[in-house]
Amino acid sequence: MLIRRLIFIGFAFVTFHAAAADDAAQQAPQTTPQRVLFVGNSFSYFNNGLHNHVSSLIKAAGKWQTGTNRYRLKTLSGGRLAEHVDGFSSLIKQPTGREWDVVVIQGHSSEPVEPKRQAGFIRAANELIKQVRQHKATPVLFMTWGYAGQPEMAQMLADNYVQLGNAQSALVVPVGLAFAQIARQHPEINLYSPDVSGFDEAQYYL
Repeated sequence: MLIRRLIFIGFAFVTFHAAAADDAAQQAPQTTPQRVLFVGNSFSYFNNGLHNHVSSLIKAAGKWQTGTNRYRLKTLSGGRLAEHVDGFSSLIKQPTGREWDVVVIQGHSSEPVEPKRQAGFIRAANELIKQVRQHKATPVLFMTWGYAGQPEMAQMLADNYVQLGNAQSALVVPVGLAFAQIARQHPEINLYSPDVSGFDEAQYYL
């Protein structure tokens, strides 16, 4: 029941923001990407990995094409975006016919809003986006969420990810805003793991 509620709430949230996308950096694509690389840290790999959950949803919708679809994950525990830059060129370069369609970029939970780390976050994101585009793939920024009990952090993260997305004309997926909306409108649903920064498996379906 909880999973079904989250899917419905999440769909309504995404639909609303797609309809009111004045602040969006770029319109979401209308087709399902066949080959996607996720780059991030534990926020992407916790609970069996974001790539596996997205793949399962595509398969459940009957859209998975064996031999064509490919969803992979590159993460570093507690990693910052700058730690992904070295060696990224060999990862983004793929054989002909297996090139990435989309690369999802997720930064450390606090680096976009920490004064000492913010500049490094922007530099690294810009470099990763540049390399993604050099290989004809589409960069997508994964907006992370604020820690439990810190609603102001969620808004700061949202502002910084949208600002970066606008500067790069890149799509920003408003995961953090969806997280914050659930926390406000449905406080009975706890999406956080015990460490207050991570998340419960149900969050994947949001």
